[in-house]
Amino acid sequence: KLGNAQFTIVPKLSDGSPVPGYENGIPATGLPGNTVDVPDVSGYTKTAKTVDVPTDKPNVDVIYTPNSQKATIHFVDQSGNTIASNL
Repeated sequence: KLGNAQFTIVPKLSDGSPVPGYENGIPATGLPGNTVDVPDVSGYTKTAKTVDVPTDKPNVDVIYTPNSQKATIHFVDQSGNTIASNL
């Protein structure tokens, strides 16, 4: 019987580059042949909910897509008075 395997889930963007802050991946453990849950990464949506525990490689790449962001810009002068409409 095989024991737990230690491997790394590597969050990547669609262009293959690492998700910022996760260049070294996320350590994971599981029994080879089983699946493990893919961890959440703040600000991103994972494209897979689970991955197979590898039997022959130390890393498993998972694609994450950035979540939409919104911002409002307030134009004020040094005294805090509004000088233009918000964007």
